[in-house]
Amino acid sequence: MTTSLRIVQNAGRIINVIAFMNSIGKVYRQKGDFEQALAHLQMSYQLRDKIENNLPVSKTLYYLISVCLDENNISLAKNYLEELQSMAKIENNQLIAQRAIISEALLLKLETRSKY
Repeated sequence: MTTSLRIVQNAGRIINVIAFMNSIGKVYRQKGDFEQALAHLQMSYQLRDKIENNLPVSKTLYYLISVCLDENNISLAKNYLEELQSMAKIENNQLIAQRAIISEALLLKLETRSKY
């Protein structure tokens, strides 16, 4: 993994590093290692200021929210959701708006179940 990451980093395209870190985070999530998934997705998210396109950042936020909900970390999921919703209001992009709506629905679903 680190060799692949170095190759991607040396290529100089930050968007590829973000995509790479998102993919690794997704794999760790699927394996049930939410701590590693969160770590890789947060690394990806830290690169958000280095690109102009918010579409990959919205994907990272969507994944971060999903992992936080898997860990039942509702407060952190809400923080990421607020950022995603703010992005959806600023950007005129259906995909970003859809990710925000789905993320909010997942959060509401978990909050409703947590009360019972």
